[in-house]
Amino acid sequence: MDKSLEEYFEDFNVIAGISDDSRLEKALYSKVLAVFLLNAKLNKLNDYARKCKAHDKMLFLHLDLMKGMNSDKEAIKFLADNNLCDGIITTHRNLVEYAQKMGLYTVQRIFVLDSGTIKNGIKSLKKVRPDAVEILPGLMTPHFLKELSIEIKIPFIAGGLIRTQEEVNELLDDGVFAVSTSEDDLWY
Repeated sequence: MDKSLEEYFEDFNVIAGISDDSRLEKALYSKVLAVFLLNAKLNKLNDYARKCKAHDKMLFLHLDLMKGMNSDKEAIKFLADNNLCDGIITTHRNLVEYAQKMGLYTVQRIFVLDSGTIKNGIKSLKKVRPDAVEILPGLMTPHFLKELSIEIKIPFIAGGLIRTQEEVNELLDDGVFAVSTSEDDLWY
């Protein structure tokens, strides 16, 4: 990890959020600097990694949703040892800690459902310091960003339900450093 994720995304703040590999090619030829692959398939990990490296894209795999691999330390060790991704996305604090030890970027996802989830998220984030926190749904981020950023000094990504350039701009103005979206029109 040569630089922080915030530094990495200074030139373009949109991340391609892809639920399966059917849209990977489109992301590879876009302006995005990173791909969040949510439902990666174990038998295609080498292919994903090779393609992303060839197009200078960072690849983040969502461990909690990966097909054919348990969401555990052995999975992280396998991914890191074989250079199959640049980072991981997870909701699990223990996996963030282990991935950091293995030299991977870490994005911890928090679903903002109510004040209780915010409190639990803050509690978890104080124990482990991921490279970034992705708040879902992304459009709720401005409502909670101030409270979260007072409690913890970690960069934020807004993800989910972001459909327009205006929404991206507003979220960036509100203080997130990047936005993840499946809306491929926003990848350019």
